[in-house]
Amino acid sequence: MMCISTKGRYALRVVTFLAEWPGRPLTKTEISEAEQVTPGYLQQIMGTLLSAGIVKSYRGKAGGFSLARDPETITVGEVLRCTEGRVEPVPCDDADECARADHCATRPFWLRVMRAVNELLDSTTIADLLRDRDSEAAGLLLPGAPFLAGDKLDGAQRAHANALPACSARR
Repeated sequence: MMCISTKGRYALRVVTFLAEWPGRPLTKTEISEAEQVTPGYLQQIMGTLLSAGIVKSYRGKAGGFSLARDPETITVGEVLRCTEGRVEPVPCDDADECARADHCATRPFWLRVMRAVNELLDSTTIADLLRDRDSEAAGLLLPGAPFLAGDKLDGAQRAHANALPACSARR
């Protein structure tokens, strides 16, 4: 099962938290306490996000971290790729790397899955996550499903989405 690592999930949480405090640098301690990430692990994550140009840092007494860009311009895909590398459900997307690529009946399916996942990641911004959280708090998200209540899903799609298992938290 494809699962995003702890580093990827924490990075997304940290970026979302920073988006809630525009124009105010937050200290490592503030972020660490709010997101329940150890300071050492947070430092690793912030280094990765700094290198990717997603966050910026400020030195001095009023120092800390803030987003380097507007949350409307930072995508979930960008954050996850800087911490995870490529996001792919199976390793056979590159025909040169897959000995069965020429005759594999399932490869086209997996390529469609990968495209769909990456389209979702690349079309969802950090600002969207905050709006979705607010919609969930207002009861607009379907229970257990990553779809807004207004999304057009037929009964079978909705039942399938609600039956999907949660990703293991072991990572």
